[in-house]
Amino acid sequence: MNLFRLGTALAVVGVLLVGGSVAWWQKFYAEVAAFVGAQADPPLQCLYSVAGPCGQVIELAAMVGANPYRPGLFWIGAVALVIGGVLEFAARPSRRAADAVQPTSERLVVPGPDGVSSEEWERFKAAAFPKDKP
Repeated sequence: MNLFRLGTALAVVGVLLVGGSVAWWQKFYAEVAAFVGAQADPPLQCLYSVAGPCGQVIELAAMVGANPYRPGLFWIGAVALVIGGVLEFAARPSRRAADAVQPTSERLVVPGPDGVSSEEWERFKAAAFPKDKP
């Protein structure tokens, strides 16, 4: 498996894990809000953190036997997505051969003792850099 395909696979797994984590987070905190009678959106901080009230809600839910949302899968998915994106970028296939500059069969002009003669060099300069520009 080449690095580009590995990056693509990691990115796909990352998207699936992050998407699944968001769905789990919304479902869990919607159930918590319904249980306490609140009409609030799920706290965004609890999507990626267990600090403060998020950790307290998780521990209370675990005590009563519920399966609380924990942000570990979110972080695994986010890291997989970032690593996959970096691998895809670093190992992306080179441009198609048709887009690349193709060398011509013309001779390379190199002035000097090992290159072309001074007459050929002067002829080249005159053709490449005309003095009377329109």
